[in-house]
Amino acid sequence: MKKLSLTCQRTILVGLILVSLIWLIQGCALTSSKKSKLKTCSICHKAEVQKFQQQGSQHASVADGKCRECHLSHGVANKLTLVKEKAELCYTCHPQKRVEFQSGRVHYPVENGDCTQCHDPHASSNESFLSRTGQALCLSCHTEMEELFANPNVHAPAKAGNCDACHESHTSELPDLLKASGNDLCTNCHDYQEIQFQASHQQYAVEGSLCLECHNPHASREKGLFRKSVHMPVADGKCSSCHEPSSTGKIVALMAEEPQLCYKCHDEEEFQKKYSHSPARRGECLSCHQVHASKHGTLLTESSKTLCLQCHQDDAVEFKKRYVHSPVREGECIGCHNPHSTDNKSLLAKLDADLCFSCHESEAQKYSQSATIHAPVMVGQCLICHDPHASNAKGNVVAAESKLCYMCHSEVEEQLSKKDVHQPFSAGNCMYCHESHATAQEYLLVDTEKKVCYSCHTGEARKLDRPFALCGKSRSI
Repeated sequence: MKKLSLTCQRTILVGLILVSLIWLIQGCALTSSKKSKLKTCSICHKAEVQKFQQQGSQHASVADGKCRECHLSHGVANKLTLVKEKAELCYTCHPQKRVEFQSGRVHYPVENGDCTQCHDPHASSNESFLSRTGQALCLSCHTEMEELFANPNVHAPAKAGNCDACHESHTSELPDLLKASGNDLCTNCHDYQEIQFQASHQQYAVEGSLCLECHNPHASREKGLFRKSVHMPVADGKCSSCHEPSSTGKIVALMAEEPQLCYKCHDEEEFQKKYSHSPARRGECLSCHQVHASKHGTLLTESSKTLCLQCHQDDAVEFKKRYVHSPVREGECIGCHNPHSTDNKSLLAKLDADLCFSCHESEAQKYSQSATIHAPVMVGQCLICHDPHASNAKGNVVAAESKLCYMCHSEVEEQLSKKDVHQPFSAGNCMYCHESHATAQEYLLVDTEKKVCYSCHTGEARKLDRPFALCGKSRSI
């Protein structure tokens, strides 16, 4: 075989190199063409992309078209799966927030990792990508505030929807996510030295008083955002009814000491009846009442139930029984008790059944029209059978059914030792046959004697007509 010359060899080598280069260039071009045909998210999600572009600002990942920074590219049917769950995804870009949200009191959505409960993850026309603005955002969760904001007088920041004027959005070291504590928060806007401020407080120096003792920070039906209950002199703007005139220079000095100051308006005799509440007897009005305004009725310092149990702690255990009298359950102690003084024991507002029937009116009417009335009901001694506060027995009775009845009917209990005993009687089910209060039937039966018997003795038993016709004729009790 003839050996190729050196020139030919070089020519062939150059040719091979050129062919390889052409092949490589064509391959790269083909790959680039294929890549350009790969679909992007916006090809399918055109409506969403258009919506995001119409918003004031877009999340950086959305603006850069980097959907896969948050979403898996395939996911599952009809759902784009996130790369990470909830706040963990957000912390990928906002790591400093993870540390910030670990201290103090944390807003519930933050604590639960639900950033998107307040923020839109894609785009928004609102600041900080908020999904809504003003009150609309906060009230989407705090629905209990809607009724309060329906009042005619609403605090200016709340009315403007600027909840964040007073509250932090994520975390705070203070209760209710407040930005500052006590009066320090109020004085961010209200200046003690301002002429209008001083005029609204009758020129009295109020720096040492707590603003929220008198004012509701959100809204009120009263002008000046006064609390639910307002002391009459305060409501009338007559501070000098209790205080020395501001012109004397005696800063909020009282015209008299407690309780004599209170007796200037409140009848002293009402606090000096036969039985008196110990704070009233000692003249310690402020043990229970605020002096200017309160969020609780009758100027109470706390809700009625909470206030009473501060002293009557032993009763708190009693009130945890299974059946609780509705006034007790609702914290309406003064529904039955006079909080100051009365001529009745236990500070009761009325005596015996008169007190019970002030609520149970329908029962009172029914009993008055009944032919047979249970003796305790007749003499108005409801507490012989019922506990006025709470009981573990249904109907707030003081003992289980049979034991309760035997407290008076001991002669009936003795019959349990006889050979043949009626089954409801032996089981202690007195109410199977008897009413507990009043009825039209003799012996307090729930119905006519025959119907009472037939309610259990059905079928074959009813064929014994003559014995059943004599029901009750040979009673030994």
